[in-house]
Amino acid sequence: MEWSRSGRDALLGDLRSFLDHGQWDDIAILLDDYFFALSFAAPEAVFEVWERAPREWLQEHPRYLMARELTRKAWRSSALTEYRIERIFADWVASQEHPMARDVLGVKTAEIRRLLVFGRVDDALASVAEVQELIRTTHDHDGFDDVLGSVLMRVGLTFVAGGELERAVEAFSEGWRWSRSTLPHPIAPYLAGHCALAHALAGDFAHAEEWLTRSVEDASDDPRTMAFHLQKAAALSRTLIAVAGLDRAEAEASLAAHADGIDDGDLWWVEAHVRARIDLYWGDGTRSARLIERALAAYPSATAPASLPGMLLRADLSDILQHRGDLDRAGDVLEPVEIVDAHASAVTAQARLLMHRKRAGDALSLLDKASARRRTPAVVPARWLVIRANAAHLLERPSVVEVVRLAADRIAYTGAHDAVHEAMPEVRAAIDERMPSAEAAVAEAAADDDAVAPPEGAIALTRRERQMLDLMRTHASVRDLAGALFISANTAKSHLRNLYRKLGATGREDALRRAGY
Repeated sequence: MEWSRSGRDALLGDLRSFLDHGQWDDIAILLDDYFFALSFAAPEAVFEVWERAPREWLQEHPRYLMARELTRKAWRSSALTEYRIERIFADWVASQEHPMARDVLGVKTAEIRRLLVFGRVDDALASVAEVQELIRTTHDHDGFDDVLGSVLMRVGLTFVAGGELERAVEAFSEGWRWSRSTLPHPIAPYLAGHCALAHALAGDFAHAEEWLTRSVEDASDDPRTMAFHLQKAAALSRTLIAVAGLDRAEAEASLAAHADGIDDGDLWWVEAHVRARIDLYWGDGTRSARLIERALAAYPSATAPASLPGMLLRADLSDILQHRGDLDRAGDVLEPVEIVDAHASAVTAQARLLMHRKRAGDALSLLDKASARRRTPAVVPARWLVIRANAAHLLERPSVVEVVRLAADRIAYTGAHDAVHEAMPEVRAAIDERMPSAEAAVAEAAADDDAVAPPEGAIALTRRERQMLDLMRTHASVRDLAGALFISANTAKSHLRNLYRKLGATGREDALRRAGY
């Protein structure tokens, strides 16, 4: 469901007419209802408004002065708006006898953005609580159709920064539902992309793929626009899913295709995290270790140990150092993080470090403490369970059989196939008995050029294509096919497109019929 082209074109026609005739009061009314919608769907029209807006009109209407500042800073989504303009807007709102809820939300959103830039995550979370309470209790919904999606985007990003990923999912999905119920608002697919990213950062790649189907890719190549940076969440989600599926080619291709502009946005640290995982799995980690060390030194506020960026990057650096055998430095990197309250990656890194030091019992105790205090107890990370299985195996605990079962089930459910990298050989073998190796599936996909010799006159199909056809008889959805093959949904879609093209088929049933199934 999209904002209809006819409705958008009619609105743009009105806007151009108002601009041509200098009808700034009418433009104000239009911006009150459609500023953010136009910023996504027709940013060039918004640029034109600010180019032609009289200075006295902007000074008389601080709401539009602030809107212009938001447009100017859109080219770098993590950049602060000018404090002077923030204060003009905030003072104007405070001067109103009954300020509109939308304006109060605008003031609080600017405040949250500033707090996050300075690394004051707890204060930002406190402001988010005030925003959510206002949204819940106010009866003044004037302008909400346009502004609420952007407000909830900032709320969700704050929860991400604070490591509260389950609450981030709630905020992004609430914004998506609200936006879909209006124009529908063009911010909706960007909220879906951020919801996918929150799931992926929590280690739930299957749900991340679900949300990606509602997102948008490459909607804008103009770095001045809001859409350009917000579309990066979906791209990063797609790359994380590929890494989790141990599909190196897709992970590197996806990251390379969308890297431009990520370092200017709120999610620069996710790119650093993704590069570290790729480097750790398929390289030696040297380059990523240097990049993370520089980031931690250069951006101490943005990478505070209590923030998710700070936890995740420290965990990545510790993982790389452990892989090299530099256990002392690996421990020093994690020292500032309060491990039992940390993101699963930091807990996993510390538990693994304890086992490297022959302290499997302490590793299990740490996991127990952290599990009891998890902010999102419903989501048990696959890597966490694999580490627990390693420790139980080393201690010869009878529980190892049950933990291996749980780990295999969690890997299958979430798509976190990279968790097997954590497994000791005996634990890896036990997990592989319960589920095929994702690495083997990806290797087989890479060997698709080895075609099976067909009967004379028949279409030559690869082993993977024959396997796809076999599964298509019992697996109706792309997601089910991807899960059965232990590849990402995007890879499965690519295989299907190639298969349909080769067979000249229009869909699933037609492909099965043409292939003689």
